Amino acid sequence: MTLAGLTVNETELDGLLSALELLKRCGGKTEDERQIWCLDWLRTTTRMTTSKISASNAKAALTRMKALKKVMDILSGSLANAIMQVTETTAHVVRAVGFSSLPDDVIARVFELYHEEMHHSNMSGDIIHSPQHLASICTRFRRIALHLPHLWEDVSSLSSQDWISCLQGRSQTSEVFINQYYGTSKTVEEALQQIRPTNEWKGLHIYYQGAKSGRKIFQRWRCSRYSGVESPSIAVGSTCTRPPTPTYLSNLWREI
Repeated sequence: MTLAGLTVNETELDGLLSALELLKRCGGKTEDERQIWCLDWLRTTTRMTTSKISASNAKAALTRMKALKKVMDILSGSLANAIMQVTETTAHVVRAVGFSSLPDDVIARVFELYHEEMHHSNMSGDIIHSPQHLASICTRFRRIALHLPHLWEDVSSLSSQDWISCLQGRSQTSEVFINQYYGTSKTVEEALQQIRPTNEWKGLHIYYQGAKSGRKIFQRWRCSRYSGVESPSIAVGSTCTRPPTPTYLSNLWREI
């Protein structure tokens, strides 16, 4: 933001300061605000004067009050501009200090809510990077994230072998996502061979498109170690994830 100077008429500024000084002497309050802004005019209204003099006094009072308002508008705009400049310059510092003052358990809960949002919005079995992002921000965030095994449970068949190993080292259970949209049968199989045994799986989510991909997945699932997973969820094509019933699975297996 461009820095701006401040210039006001000195005589008008003196008038404003005099009015504020009068308000201060009144203890910061008055029953009649005209006593602060147009005291001279108020005094003349109690005297017997001609209409011409009354009109002249009124014009003088209005001119003076408009000048005071002009000064206050300039000062108010300048103050608002200065507030904006300080806010923009220090916002990141203020946020950092405010966030750092939160206790670890509050930050941990924020992390969990953020990860849950990423988890529930993962409708295509993509790799969930939220724990990695959180742990890379700063040393404190990394320490907190590493003490939350729940953040490291989601494993995708699209994950690299190094990332799968990293996740398994940080959580005792896995939420497994099989994505056959983009991965080949070979890459999916390689990923599943590396993921921990199914008795340590919290859930299985399968995403595929087309009978060919589905046939390969379910043939392996029925005859392999995946079959012991309870309540898997399945998404075919672009449909929403849902837990299938035994009847649904039987019909699906016959179709493919």
